[in-house]
Amino acid sequence: MKTRKIILSLLTLSLVFACHEADALTTEENDHDAIRHKGTSHIAIQMNMPRRSAQGSSIGVPLLIYDNTNIRHYAFSTWHHQVYTQDDNVWSVKITCRDAAFIQKENAFGEIFGGETPLVISFDRQGKISSLDGLSGTAPALFITWHQCALGTSSQTISLDLSHVTSQDTPYKHPRIDYNLSE
Repeated sequence: MKTRKIILSLLTLSLVFACHEADALTTEENDHDAIRHKGTSHIAIQMNMPRRSAQGSSIGVPLLIYDNTNIRHYAFSTWHHQVYTQDDNVWSVKITCRDAAFIQKENAFGEIFGGETPLVISFDRQGKISSLDGLSGTAPALFITWHQCALGTSSQTISLDLSHVTSQDTPYKHPRIDYNLSE
């Protein structure tokens, strides 16, 4: 009986710690580096999606996001190859984060549309993006609603730059990801 109580106590402690762990680590890092910001405001991804990869294959790319209280969150983008033909090359990207209740797409007017990600990306024959969710132009921003365990945080909008994402006949290489933080 004592063993069960100890295990249950450790489990409870680890769940509480998971909500506050990022805060403690980030505060320590920020004090060390004297970084003060109000969250991630922009993410630019530069990478190549192999044009001839197998339909249904996926590539995972980790993302680091700071909320407006300087808490670090780990997000993950999963790039899924949907279709490849001579005229069609379509990928989708779904962005998830265990600390986020929702990650939704936001248009240039600040309106939520199309629900949560995935974002569907079509490439032309030259390997450049031809449409995002069926529309030409830039990628929509991400609107993040954080879970309750990140107390004191408000929802956050992050612009997303995919203008350097291509789909060529070259192999996949680790992406370059640039982040801008609000001051």
